[in-house]
Amino acid sequence: MSPGSKSRLLKGQTCYHPSLAALGILVSEWLSRTHQEWKLKLGMAWILAGIALFVVAIVAGALSVPWLVVVLAFCVAGFGWTALAIRCSACRRRVVYWVMLREPGHGWLARMLKVDRCPVCGDSAAPRS
Repeated sequence: MSPGSKSRLLKGQTCYHPSLAALGILVSEWLSRTHQEWKLKLGMAWILAGIALFVVAIVAGALSVPWLVVVLAFCVAGFGWTALAIRCSACRRRVVYWVMLREPGHGWLARMLKVDRCPVCGDSAAPRS
């Protein structure tokens, strides 16, 4: 799928964002309209970087208690920031946190990548006329 094929998608489907086409990362329409997709991507990258640091520490044999505490704190900070950073402009609720509390397991990420409106209040973030 290319950036130009966005128009062939049905309403409510996840679409490609032109700046992400090279990476193949899908973003939700609501996150794009609210200009907050970067927050979710940064949070995911932060969490993945923490996991990578943990794996590197294990492979390198440098896993000590202080190192473990630092890596875990880094991961927890990334997870917390991801949960708290994205807010709905209409209801001002922390949307990712709200979804995390209501989706089983890792379902929160799949839902946040597919939303076309705020999961809390239903606001579509469409331009008002």
